[in-house]
Amino acid sequence: MINKTKKIIKSLFLTEIVKGLSITGKKLFKKPITIQYPEEKTPQSARFRGLHALRKYPNGEERCIGCKLCEAVCPALAISIDTEMREDGTRRTTKYDIDLFKCVYCGFCEEACPVDAIVETKIFEFHFEDRNNMIMARKDASVVKYIYNCFLATKVAVFHEIYSKLDSSYNYHNIINTLSEFENIGPSHMKANKLGYDGSCFPKDMEAFANFLDSEILKNVIEVNRKLIESR
Repeated sequence: MINKTKKIIKSLFLTEIVKGLSITGKKLFKKPITIQYPEEKTPQSARFRGLHALRKYPNGEERCIGCKLCEAVCPALAISIDTEMREDGTRRTTKYDIDLFKCVYCGFCEEACPVDAIVETKIFEFHFEDRNNMIMARKDASVVKYIYNCFLATKVAVFHEIYSKLDSSYNYHNIINTLSEFENIGPSHMKANKLGYDGSCFPKDMEAFANFLDSEILKNVIEVNRKLIESR
């Protein structure tokens, strides 16, 4: 009888709705946490694991030795590898496929690799419009990280070069604020200075991919960055 009475009172005075509105009211006068994606993005954890990539040595040679440890350790059975012996007696992969639908992004493949060939990048903005694209093949995986880092390094180098050439009569911050309004540029990597890019990935990936493609654009970016670093 008491429970029925409580239910009637709750239904009559709409107490559940009042509770919900009270939470809304508390948040109404607080600073919103909404961000303007994709122009704004929340910080990523240092342990974030995204899209896979196969690394190369600076001379363009693939790191993977076809040991299949990553295939064996994968809990989702997402990796499939075929290998063959080369004329010099070394073993290399002929097929390295990753089923991105099966992958649980646990990072076991990255930890098991003895030559640091497979890595999980910070790239998370990828999708599929065709089910056939869910398999990342060896050639695709071997260039993803390099293209991503080379693009960012080029973007950084361009704005650092501009910053170093403009004299004090230009208001660089106003220029950047205006450029950031364009969707195809965005605000990231435009807070330039005369330092250039460095770190552990950009220099190695730029050199490896520039040699692999024999790209004049990437070689020029490397040269621009070298001069900026020397002028520090």
